[in-house]
Amino acid sequence: MLSSSGLQATCVGGNPLNRPLATNGIFMEIGNEAGRARVANPFRYGELVSGEDYCPRPAQERAFAEVVMSGQNSAVVGDALCGKSSFVCSVGRQCFGDRFLRVDLSGILDSEGFSDRLVRAFSSSIRDLDPVGMSDHPGLPVHDSLGVELWLDWMDEWDSGEPGLLFLDGFEDILQLDETRKVQGLLRGKVQFMRSSVVFAGRSDKGMSSLFADYQSPFYQAARLFRLDPIPVDAFKVFLCGKFSLGGFSVTPEFWDQLGVVSGWVPGCVQRLCAMVWTLATKHVLDADDCQSAHRAVSGS
Repeated sequence: MLSSSGLQATCVGGNPLNRPLATNGIFMEIGNEAGRARVANPFRYGELVSGEDYCPRPAQERAFAEVVMSGQNSAVVGDALCGKSSFVCSVGRQCFGDRFLRVDLSGILDSEGFSDRLVRAFSSSIRDLDPVGMSDHPGLPVHDSLGVELWLDWMDEWDSGEPGLLFLDGFEDILQLDETRKVQGLLRGKVQFMRSSVVFAGRSDKGMSSLFADYQSPFYQAARLFRLDPIPVDAFKVFLCGKFSLGGFSVTPEFWDQLGVVSGWVPGCVQRLCAMVWTLATKHVLDADDCQSAHRAVSGS
């Protein structure tokens, strides 16, 4: 049964919700006293998650909230698929509300693309916060010929409001720009005088740490490095048990063992595998074979 304690999160048993099970495409059709209902696959991956789809990390969230609320700029570094974006968004929205702004820089290839991402994000945020006031800034174009430095004006405009939190996600891809040193220098010069705090986030295997640790980098010691740790396994199991229980599933200890082996407990991999387990399941009690079948399906082996 589902336990409130992560140390006992085995979810083992017959059918904790006493619901008959029937697979039905991407939905799981369940029955209860009120009749039959359709429950969508509850596992999400490859996207930002929030609310009930987000697995909390209370200790790290508290530590990170203290950093951003102090006004200190920070750089969140972590492995691929570890949940960096959702983590920062969760804390940022709780602490700053409408004054939290995420700019996705992943995959940018040139300086114009960098400028385009920033200008569109800043202009959209300002329009949402003050739609009438947008008419007061006719000299700040939203698109067309975006110069490398046009985003500087928009950054000033956004920062002129209440102090907020600017989240530059996928920041390591700035290293791919044709004029990366110029862009880094301009951005560094702007960030150090902002009223708002800035969070940079990126993958540890793509040079993110070196941007802030290399003394030759314009961003050397410009932000406090914050390493995002994995979700504690016991807490993650409790979260996943809750999702499986929505379909009347229970999970054996052997299932967890196999899931750990094939996923390494990387959140994005875990969610993808569990989504496939849900889709392929033909029985109430999930075991190591179910996990292995899902792994073969997602890996194409």
